[in-house]
Formats: sequence, C-alpha cells, structure tokens
Amino acid sequence: MVTTCIENYPKFIDTYWIIPNHSSKPATKASLTQDTLNLLKTYSNARLIWSGRLPVRMVAA
Repeated sequence: MVTTCIENYPKFIDTYWIIPNHSSKPATKASLTQDTLNLLKTYSNARLIWSGRLPVRMVAA
C-alpha cells in the first residue's frame, strides 16, 4: 500500500519572486495581480533572469 502525505508538499503561493540579472538571490516578492505597475516601474531598466511563483518542493519526512 502506498501512502502519500499531502502535507509534505507545499502548495504554490501567490507570491512571485523577482531575481535581477546581477544577483543570485531574490530581490523582492510581489503579488503581480496587485503590484504590476510598481513592479514594472522598479525593474523597467533591469534584466530579469527569472520571475515566477515559488516552486513546489518536496519536504523530507
């Protein structure tokens, strides 16, 4: 019998991590549905290497 613990798998959260080109760490978190204009103003001149939801990760039991 295979048992899966749903609690060990974090769900996606509505926070988007913004990582600029010159950094390996997230510079900020933003809800793109609410802060899109502020985000575009803040990063209009920066090249982003990644912007997206925090990935789902398996938590060791």
